[in-house]
Amino acid sequence: MRRFFVDHHLTENICITGEDAHHIVRVLRMKVGDLITIVSKTDGQAGTATITGIKENYVEVTLNELDSGNNESPVQLILAQALPKSDKMDYIIQKAVELGVTKIIPLETEFCITHYDASKKQQRQQRWQKIAAEAAKQCGRNIVPVVEAICSLTDFLVSLPANSSEQLVIMLYEKATGRGLKQVFNQQSMQSFVLLVGPEGGFSNNEAELCRKYGAEIVTLGPRILRTETAAVVGVAVVMYHFGDIGGGL
Repeated sequence: MRRFFVDHHLTENICITGEDAHHIVRVLRMKVGDLITIVSKTDGQAGTATITGIKENYVEVTLNELDSGNNESPVQLILAQALPKSDKMDYIIQKAVELGVTKIIPLETEFCITHYDASKKQQRQQRWQKIAAEAAKQCGRNIVPVVEAICSLTDFLVSLPANSSEQLVIMLYEKATGRGLKQVFNQQSMQSFVLLVGPEGGFSNNEAELCRKYGAEIVTLGPRILRTETAAVVGVAVVMYHFGDIGGGL
């Protein structure tokens, strides 16, 4: 069943506007009487609804019943991803959302090849947010993860909570040896994580030291150097497998 998000709490009668209305009518060519799933961006509540009216600029639906299920992971995971080349960020965001991340923060780091001016940064953020929304619909999420504005690594670290016991920051670093995700996970049981992934050139030594000063765990994913888009997907999947709902069994 097609899934659509609305900006308010679910009520008996709901009006869908904008791109979603256009998609329902012009692309999917749905009709009055067709069923869809509606999800509130406010609280993640989902429900089944029937299309009751199709107007020029909006679609009217009536809520049939609420869905008692929740497809969100018990883990709060933020992906802080350094800007990769070309359109790799599109892929990273799509897969990270499918795997269950809570938020995505694009980072400018020392070895980033890609750089945007202020106007382009805003355009990219809007594009990435749209990709996140589409991925959330496709995989049945109850929230649309936020894609934050591009920021520097330093600004990001400064913004972290002062109490490091509330959130564990993990930096994937190809020069790290002997300490991997498994060792870190076996020593604590947090449910809130930040995963730092570098660009094609990785993180610099200075950046690794800076992250360490802010309490980050510096770890390796293994003996092989992974592409940035591979590292992001693997890193998120490992966290979600260990603490979340990837693999089932919760």
